[in-house]
Amino acid sequence: MIKSVIFDLDGTLLDTLKDLQESVSYAFEFYGFEGPSQKQVREALGEGPYVLMQRLGAKNPEGFVETFKKHYKDNLSRYTKAYTGIPGLLDELEKRQITMSVLSNKPHEALIKVCEIYFPERFLDVLGSDAGFARKPNPDSLIYLIERMGKDSTEVLYVGDSSVDILTAKKARCKGLQVSWGYGDLVKDVPFITEPMDLLFHL
Repeated sequence: MIKSVIFDLDGTLLDTLKDLQESVSYAFEFYGFEGPSQKQVREALGEGPYVLMQRLGAKNPEGFVETFKKHYKDNLSRYTKAYTGIPGLLDELEKRQITMSVLSNKPHEALIKVCEIYFPERFLDVLGSDAGFARKPNPDSLIYLIERMGKDSTEVLYVGDSSVDILTAKKARCKGLQVSWGYGDLVKDVPFITEPMDLLFHL
């Protein structure tokens, strides 16, 4: 029986693509390059900002990442919005006394800020990258959150939109669930949902 749900953020709870793309483009333009399109950014997401910049062709990922992070910190909620049905799902999980946390490869400081804006006081823990753990698909951060919740891995559902999320759940030995509305491609033979409230059938 599932007693806790841990969510990915970008492409799972929030549609953040336009804000991300604008900050990525700012970083590229800062270094004299043309900014990537939303489609290019979407296809490169999933393993944190350093890998994102590498995938988009940055020759100096460290500089691009720092420039991106500074811009995104000040511009992370201009276009971002919760996916339709997500607030209602979180309400229902609270009613059922299902504890909830967020695990993302988004920079930790930005993750905390965006969760405060869109989901104040919703989650037990919020953990992003550069918070002391290797990025997903390394499972250590997920295992840490499971332990913080005081749960066995078999009592936890990890919900995300990418193969990185599913692999992380598998490595942490908890159940993984995909959402069809995100940025990643669906992993074959892994359960997925097309509407947020459908998650309730997987508890």
